[in-house]
Amino acid sequence: MKDLEPNLIKISATARASKEPDQVELDISFYGECNEKDECITQYNKDLSAILLALDNIGFDKESIRQSGFKVYPHKESVYEKVGEDKDDYYYRTEMVKGYEYESHATLLMDADEDLYGNAWLALLETDGSFSFQFDFGLKDEASVEKELLASAVEQAKARAEILASAAGASLGRIASIEHTVRNTFDGYAGHFLCCEDSCMSTPSNENMIPDFNPDDITVYCSIEAAWFIEQS
Repeated sequence: MKDLEPNLIKISATARASKEPDQVELDISFYGECNEKDECITQYNKDLSAILLALDNIGFDKESIRQSGFKVYPHKESVYEKVGEDKDDYYYRTEMVKGYEYESHATLLMDADEDLYGNAWLALLETDGSFSFQFDFGLKDEASVEKELLASAVEQAKARAEILASAAGASLGRIASIEHTVRNTFDGYAGHFLCCEDSCMSTPSNENMIPDFNPDDITVYCSIEAAWFIEQS
């Protein structure tokens, strides 16, 4: 405790719980280069249709695949031309458009069933196109876990505050302030997903090409910082 008013007790507490992942998010990234804008759109539509068909063939509804934007932009290259013939003369830089690039994303949520996402992996591996994909393991209802943990953290903090107040010959009064933070083991941890770039898309697939998916449990942490008024007995 530091920088506190004399009539306050400030306590921090953290509650945690580990849960087995019950949801998988398939994230597909489309990208490519073309000479003209319309070629980019044509290529994207071709790749998207191939993916939708591949996933539809193994039982996924096309409507469940959500797309998040499509962008086409010029591919520019710098050209340098020297102004003058003297060695101290400078170079003039200009940018020239050398075709176009495009990118887009699509996502699909599915149950964390190994047969389900294993089939999806193989289906995409067999599909030609300019895209990469990855699987992220998560929780369907992380909000409920957070709610339980926050309640537990508050109870822990209050119990400690009551012990300290009692030891100081005082009693715990009304709460003055409370703040909380929530995080899980996915934050900044790349080990929870496996991805495949287009360099391996043309390889014939078989069951041995499915990675050994064995995701860790997801640990959710809820931390609170609360302050109570203390009352002299």
